[in-house]
Amino acid sequence: MSGYPDIDRVENEDILESMFSETDDLELKRRIRRRQRDIREKRFAEYESQRQIRFQRDEDAVTARLRRAEEEKQRKMREFEEQSRLRREAAGTGDEALRQRHAAAEEEKQKKLDGYRRMGQIMSTAYNTGVSDLLRDKHKPGLEHGANRANLTAHDSGPSKAVTGFGGTSYGPKTASTPRQESLNQNALTRNPNTIKQKLLDWSKAQVDGYPNVNVTNFSTSWNDGLAFCALIHRFYPNAFDFNQLNPKNRRGNFTLAFEMAQKLADIDPLLDVEDMVSMKNPDWKSVFTYVQSFYRQFATQRQ
Repeated sequence: MSGYPDIDRVENEDILESMFSETDDLELKRRIRRRQRDIREKRFAEYESQRQIRFQRDEDAVTARLRRAEEEKQRKMREFEEQSRLRREAAGTGDEALRQRHAAAEEEKQKKLDGYRRMGQIMSTAYNTGVSDLLRDKHKPGLEHGANRANLTAHDSGPSKAVTGFGGTSYGPKTASTPRQESLNQNALTRNPNTIKQKLLDWSKAQVDGYPNVNVTNFSTSWNDGLAFCALIHRFYPNAFDFNQLNPKNRRGNFTLAFEMAQKLADIDPLLDVEDMVSMKNPDWKSVFTYVQSFYRQFATQRQ
């Protein structure tokens, strides 16, 4: 064995394997195998140590990235909350402002509901007992049972002369009213909704006759630009405003003028809403019918 280097100092497994092949000494062979095993275990330990170092380094890098991502998320959340707060303050959407808007919306809703209730009550009265108003001339003295008589339009359309407004402009019939005559006997005067509707339509047509851009043929589209309402109030208050200055395209202005003048001058409640009327091309005929009844009751009764 003196020709071989110290086996415990050999680090190369190839040299040890060559030595193992060249010797027949069993003891030496055992020492060579033991040294090879030691070399492998040392190499594995070094590899494992390096692997742990790499793993720790990678874990630290991942942890650092996660920490940075969490910090970035928190920063963006703070910025978002700050921007949201600034927007709420700028738009006046704080808690108090929000409560105030809710209260105002609730109050407006209650007003509309009250208006709808009044409309329902008025329409119920019109369909159930309104015939006594719309056909009141059946109770006039001098009218005998079964006698022929003129349409209510002839009675309720006012005086036969034209109404004079601003600048001497004349509106309405230029001569004596010549409404459609119809022969009705007392037995035909029943509480028929269609009869009531037609009578009120005839009365309305007679009041606005002669006004430019006004043609009443129904209770919906004929009123959708507001001019018919303006003509109706102007018929009885010709000096309240200059009808010739009204523009059919200014629907909002026409509705506002008519509803405000009717309430101010004739104490007629604004059963219709300006915004609702502006938003509808074809207004609800029942709502218009109900509102026009208020004009009829106010003005036709005064002319009895």
